[in-house]
Amino acid sequence: PSLVHVHNLRNNRVGIVGAMIARVFHIPLFCTEYGLLHDHYLTDERDDPLMNPTYPERVIRTLPQLIGAMRKHPVKFRYYFEIYLFHWPLAHANSLVFVSKHNLPIAKSLGLPAAVYLPQTTDQMRWNETEEILTDADAAQEKSVREKMGTVAGTYALFVGQMKLRKGWDVLLEAIPHIPASTLPYVVMVSSSTKDEQEVFTTLIERLGIRDRV
Repeated sequence: PSLVHVHNLRNNRVGIVGAMIARVFHIPLFCTEYGLLHDHYLTDERDDPLMNPTYPERVIRTLPQLIGAMRKHPVKFRYYFEIYLFHWPLAHANSLVFVSKHNLPIAKSLGLPAAVYLPQTTDQMRWNETEEILTDADAAQEKSVREKMGTVAGTYALFVGQMKLRKGWDVLLEAIPHIPASTLPYVVMVSSSTKDEQEVFTTLIERLGIRDRV
């Protein structure tokens, strides 16, 4: 190929091998990563990384770094080798492309190659309604959601995403008491990661007194 594009390294072992082959054959290599703070080597708290420390020194990008780490801790040979392989495409890319702007200073602090920020655009086909075969349980849940949505009248804000702190749903809930109910009566939360309220979600709603608006 004229170029190789490795997309989203998490759980992407094929991408790592493809990146190495690209460099062997002198093919331009590009990497797109959604979020460096998803890196479980860089942070211990991927769900809430901005409120917890990061550890750039754990990220092994070069062969000398790998050799040095193995000399200090030879029993961790496999662990350090995994870190090196995981970050290989990022460290050896001709250019990095990030769809989140906050990745740029993180990439610079890690000593990664030149990076650019490209705002993500919606793939329209992804949002076209398609016919889907639902299980009985899924169909019942969909009916329940549609009935709940039928009771929501007027203006509302819609949140769609995992119920992870890094998605910012807590910030949205914290803002609700500061917005008059006449301006924004409801906030609708939709998540694919859970069907029940998490304890931290329930506790925050009760503390803020916004049960009738969520």
